[in-house]
Amino acid sequence: MRQRIGFVLVLMVAALLGACGGGGATAPAGGGQPPAGGATAAQVIATQPGAPTATAATAAPTGAAAAGSPTAPTGVAGSPAVASPRATGPATPAAPPVAFGAAPWVPGEKTTYTIQDRSTNKEVGQATYTAGQEFEAGTLSASITINQTQDEFQLGFDAKTFAPTSEVRSVKTPEGNLDIRAEYHQGGATVEATGPSGTQTAQINLPPVYYANDEFLLIVRALPLKEGYRGSLVLVSSQGNPPTIPVTVAVTGQETVTTPLGPLRAWKVEATFENSSQTLWIGVDAPHYLVKYDDGQYVWLLSKAQKP
Repeated sequence: MRQRIGFVLVLMVAALLGACGGGGATAPAGGGQPPAGGATAAQVIATQPGAPTATAATAAPTGAAAAGSPTAPTGVAGSPAVASPRATGPATPAAPPVAFGAAPWVPGEKTTYTIQDRSTNKEVGQATYTAGQEFEAGTLSASITINQTQDEFQLGFDAKTFAPTSEVRSVKTPEGNLDIRAEYHQGGATVEATGPSGTQTAQINLPPVYYANDEFLLIVRALPLKEGYRGSLVLVSSQGNPPTIPVTVAVTGQETVTTPLGPLRAWKVEATFENSSQTLWIGVDAPHYLVKYDDGQYVWLLSKAQKP
């Protein structure tokens, strides 16, 4: 029964994509973003951070954005998803589960990113992430705009383990809107998606330990940042399709990155999905801001960082 409900959700998203498909944009891929000229709701979903390239938008749609989800395979991080996957090299040995440290961010922190088209370097949008806290829970709010597409979400998670608890997401495009609500618990999640054709709900079975795709660009800052570190984790997109997104992260060394704030020294982190890869640069100095993010189609550059 659960599989059937999930299939209905996929059809509903596909229907939304079809209803929104007259814009002529190509599907993007995380916390990521839609192509110039506007993207469909499905395409946006597929463009979110932390998500690989074949996205729910293709098999059935799906941040960065951002920051950041993937598809079947999928892709939207933070919610970005990869729009155009980059080929990966030969398979590497499996990595152990990631061992996150304490959160380097503090409630009230706000970061803003300029988003550029990777092929033209033309500015196409902006993303803003705000970290917060409600009692014992951490929160992450994001507003991501790329061309005429706007993706906003509010995510709740355990402040110590980073396990997600709930998410509300709204994707708005000239061709149509999609609203998603997700409730997470150990071993599963409930996803409710509302589009032009109505509301559908799906119950999803998940592994004991997983993280929300839309928090990927935040929690990567809590990795053990040292050259040679490798770890694996499982992401779940807000729309629940695909149910899980396996990711391997590897810290390959330090580089100096040019940003609107000037040159910043950062750790280079490669995130490898089943059929694509993304690159993130995390500041060497605390609080280890994400200073650059390349999802394969768009490049995010830190343009403002506000402490509480």
